Amino acid sequence: MEAKVTNHGRVGTLSQLQQPRPPALRYCVALLLCGLASAINFIFPRFSSLATALPFFVTTSVAAWYGGFRAGMLASLVSLLIVEYYFLPSRGLAIDLVGFMKLMCTGVVMIVISWLIDNRARDQQLIETQREQAKDQERRHQAIVASAARIAGMGSWEYDMVNDRREWDDETLRIFGVTRESFGGSSAEFFALVHPDDREALRAMQLRAWTSNGIIEMEYRIIRPDGAVRRVYDRGQITSQDSGKPIQSTGMVMDVTEQRKAVKELRESKERYEAAIRGAEAGLWDWNILTNEVFYSPHFKGLLGYRDDEFPNVISSFLDVLHPDDLAPIQECIRRHLEERAPYNVTYRLRTKSGEYRRFNVSGMALWNGDGIPYRMAGSLVDITDRLFLEERSRRSQRIEAVGRLAGGIAHDFNNMLGVILGHCNSLEETLPAAIPEWQKVRHIKEAASRSASLTHQLLAFSRNQILMVKVLDLNDVICELSAMLDSLIGDDIELVVCPGSQLGYIKADPGQISQVVMNLAVNARDAMPDGGQVRIATSNITVVEHPQPGTPPIAPGPYVMLSVSDTGCGIEPETLDHVFEPFFTTKKLGEGTGLGLATVYGIVKQSGGYVIAESELGQGSTFRIYLPQAVGEKPPAVAELEETEAERGEETILIAEDEPLLREVVSFHLQEAGYTVLEADNGQDAIQMARSHQGKIHLLLTDVVMTGGINGLELAANLGALQPGLKVIYMTGYAADLIDQKGMANLQNRMLQKPFSADTLRRKIREVLLVA
Repeated sequence: MEAKVTNHGRVGTLSQLQQPRPPALRYCVALLLCGLASAINFIFPRFSSLATALPFFVTTSVAAWYGGFRAGMLASLVSLLIVEYYFLPSRGLAIDLVGFMKLMCTGVVMIVISWLIDNRARDQQLIETQREQAKDQERRHQAIVASAARIAGMGSWEYDMVNDRREWDDETLRIFGVTRESFGGSSAEFFALVHPDDREALRAMQLRAWTSNGIIEMEYRIIRPDGAVRRVYDRGQITSQDSGKPIQSTGMVMDVTEQRKAVKELRESKERYEAAIRGAEAGLWDWNILTNEVFYSPHFKGLLGYRDDEFPNVISSFLDVLHPDDLAPIQECIRRHLEERAPYNVTYRLRTKSGEYRRFNVSGMALWNGDGIPYRMAGSLVDITDRLFLEERSRRSQRIEAVGRLAGGIAHDFNNMLGVILGHCNSLEETLPAAIPEWQKVRHIKEAASRSASLTHQLLAFSRNQILMVKVLDLNDVICELSAMLDSLIGDDIELVVCPGSQLGYIKADPGQISQVVMNLAVNARDAMPDGGQVRIATSNITVVEHPQPGTPPIAPGPYVMLSVSDTGCGIEPETLDHVFEPFFTTKKLGEGTGLGLATVYGIVKQSGGYVIAESELGQGSTFRIYLPQAVGEKPPAVAELEETEAERGEETILIAEDEPLLREVVSFHLQEAGYTVLEADNGQDAIQMARSHQGKIHLLLTDVVMTGGINGLELAANLGALQPGLKVIYMTGYAADLIDQKGMANLQNRMLQKPFSADTLRRKIREVLLVA
């Protein structure tokens, strides 16, 4: 009978485990024991005569114990032979049947004894083997548990509340960074390892669990002896007596530092991703090509004005809002991307919930499997409607700026020529008798030149190069002064309604230019109502706190004074409304308008730091809104009555610096006629040399702002100020507003003379400047 057992990983039979000795050794021991038994019987005949078989019984038992059943049976047979041969009386050939039977019974008994001893030894060995096997399995199980705990980073603990004693396994010790020798196991030593900010919360949680005999569970931080801060998750169960008093708690602890760090990084990454998507104002889409399933992000739907539940995640939702004309280009772009792997980037129109079509730029990328078959495509969608609008407005503004620069340059040269014409007309008008026909012709020439000068002023205003005589003023006063003129200007069949705002803020602007804005808008309104109607002019205070609605120019936040001019005319078509401020653009018939009226308004308002917005609907009239910054904290200066300068003649010395010879000649002639001593220079360098060589005092410099020769009028005045202390300066300009602003000389506007000018204006300005202390 053999039992198959496992011992420390070795598989074998019980007999193999029980009889590890060689067979020869076992049998020799059995024979040796038989010899010893025989020797005892021979040595002690008296004992042998009384119990001949007793030594052999012992021999068989020892042989069976030492060598197993076979060795015991061998010892039994040999013992029977020895007893029968040496210790039984000899009968010759006769058989003592009774003696033989006794001998056989003795042999059987000896064999049975051997079997019993061997079987008992086997049972004992099996028990010992099983015990060792159980211990070995327990050790292996503990090793597996310890290894699993180490791999999972999970340790176990036990707390004896009665004796305030904690038992930690190796993994718990590793998590807390202590050794079994250094950690005493008391609560004080445990809480010394807990982060100070978490100790009170942990104590409160434990107290609640002990009171309710519940679960201990908390996540807290520990500070290991090496200074490392770790985060652990601790969970345990309270064990109580029958009386309900808690006596013990057991549980597990896990180091979750890396997990929490990964979760935090994932959350931060998700937040950054979502913030980037929100910042880019992009919607996301995902299309499963194989199943035709599609996903639209909530922001995708929000760009169209829909809530998440109002726009199902199906292809038909997209097709329902897509402009019909854009379907074919999208299909072609998708085909090229999937077949040729060309970039997928397309712009198309989608209808929002409000019914408006907006333009979106869409980009995406497909995914291909190992066989080269596309199975998925995803991308983003961005609303570019407002950007396209601003780009178009910017391009239009650049065109306007380019025309403005051209117009300003032309106006500069044209003003010089007009100055020559007006100068000679003034001379002829003063010298010719009024009764002759030539005098009347001179008046006509002067009138035409003046109208041309007015046109150049409009060009300068449009190009924002007009010299503005800025003052702090009340816009209501300007409109009030214009009311009578506007009544006659717009005609009797049009009603003028003026609605001045109460407690209107002040603005800083040129009164003349603001008057021109109002008149141009009134004339534009009149032309839109050939059959009569109403023009309404209103003013009010307004504070802009954010940009207006999409589709209108951005207005910087702040307090403004708003001027609105509305009419009840035919209105303006949408495609025309985008061009109304462009120079020379007009819907009037050839010869009925210059196309500079609204362009002039735009230029003046922009140069004054304001904004202009046009609104109109066909058949509903038009409204133009002007936003001018309030002059916060400033008031209009007290109006002083200026005495008329009676004498326009003088005896002072005036240095003229002008690079246009014809204009310099005319100006010099008028000044000499008025009694002044005149020095002429054709540029800044010549003027400096002339001032150095002149022996007397130069009282006034009359200079053009923009001149050839490398020195402008501002620089010339600065140089001559050191050579001629107390020198007065008058600047002639036809295109210098930007230059003056850049040089920080806007405070010299009261010493500006705008070209073209008349001889009377020139002489009066000179006397005004010379008489100022």
